[in-house]
Amino acid sequence: MRNFYHKLLPVFALQDFSHLDIDEIVLETYNQMMRRFEAETAGLQSPDFVEIGYDALSRDPLGALATIYTDLALDGYETAKPAFATYLRSVKSYQKNTFKGSPAMAQAVAERCQHFIDKWHYQMPEVVG
Repeated sequence: MRNFYHKLLPVFALQDFSHLDIDEIVLETYNQMMRRFEAETAGLQSPDFVEIGYDALSRDPLGALATIYTDLALDGYETAKPAFATYLRSVKSYQKNTFKGSPAMAQAVAERCQHFIDKWHYQMPEVVG
């Protein structure tokens, strides 16, 4: 979201936004959004709800999609699989964004998002200046 705001605001802002703390907006928005998501999905289970970790999706996208189809009791995975595979080949060279920030920013993320870091067993990214 941080990258999104840094690209979006210079193009679309109708007034000066230099007074805004983008990092604070991102951290607060993420926390509000994810806490609400947790509240609204509490108690939901397969076949009504499935959560897939980003690392699992990144490591084995077709396997993650198979899990989603299975857990949600959806038909058609084998039919859709070739289209998924074609798409995945088309984005194979995509480079994920690298976290660019200070150690202080990494610490702020760790502190503000610790609940989610622990819940999903995330590892904090290496700080790239």
